Amino acid sequence: MASPHVAGVAALYLEGNPGATPAQVTNAITSNAIPNTLNNVGAGSPNLMVNTDFIGGGNPPPPPPPPPPPAGGCDGHCGGQSPGGCWCDDLCTIYNDCCGNYEEECANETDPNSCQDNNTCGSQAPGGCWCDNACTFYNDCCSDGPC
Repeated sequence: MASPHVAGVAALYLEGNPGATPAQVTNAITSNAIPNTLNNVGAGSPNLMVNTDFIGGGNPPPPPPPPPPPAGGCDGHCGGQSPGGCWCDDLCTIYNDCCGNYEEECANETDPNSCQDNNTCGSQAPGGCWCDNACTFYNDCCSDGPC
């Protein structure tokens, strides 16, 4: 009854080693078998229990890490310009210079440098820029200020 089991192990081995010769398959199976574990074997039996651990079974490898964000994308740059030169603020849709992942990363996020998003017309936005008429004089207006 061992023949079907050994044939299955040989097939598994050949799947990962398609160029293996019959002698290499035999050597791989017998050298990785567990010796002297069977009882009441007939005379002349090698007394080897077939083993598949060497073939590479077991748990599948972990999934690969997620890819990094695209170069020049909005990841971490919402409300301003990305290092790649594209924009991640509310005005990029008007000027058509948004980063490729602007909608995904920033469109639903409150821009700390936006007067409109933060309802800060006439005062300072949370990001530090200004939304009052004096910002044009001091050149510290938010991207959508003054309002």
